[in-house]
Amino acid sequence: MSCQSTRSLPEKVGVGLEGLVGICIDRSLEMIIGLLGILKAGGAYVPLDPAYPTERLANILSDTGVRILLTQQRLIEKLSAIKVHLLVLDSDWGVISSESENNPLSTVKPDNLAYVMYTSGSTGQPKGVEVLHRGVVRLLFGVDYVRLDASQNFCS
Repeated sequence: MSCQSTRSLPEKVGVGLEGLVGICIDRSLEMIIGLLGILKAGGAYVPLDPAYPTERLANILSDTGVRILLTQQRLIEKLSAIKVHLLVLDSDWGVISSESENNPLSTVKPDNLAYVMYTSGSTGQPKGVEVLHRGVVRLLFGVDYVRLDASQNFCS
């Protein structure tokens, strides 16, 4: 399913290498599929908590220049005032599942952007922190969360 969402992103909305895609979804299977789809398409994600006030969501999306937001049906009303293209994962399965299931070759390099995380900032205004794929890989190997060795493959 993440391979299919990978194909939907570039073809439907022009997401390419380091293209920013917002994701405002409850922690769920759709969230994992969305994150993997964005990363496999070469994009970088901007995670947004559905509990944030609409104004904060709009400010973050405006600050990053995000043009597409992956979301869920239950959040459409809250997000409708924000000027961004919505891809509603839990109701657009028909469109997404019609895409090829072939796993695309990745062109992502360690110095490409993986995600932009917003913090509260010292001034109270959210500030974006860019995290590269290199940093994600370092975190996986540098911290003993998972045992990985040279014989295993993984996606960052």
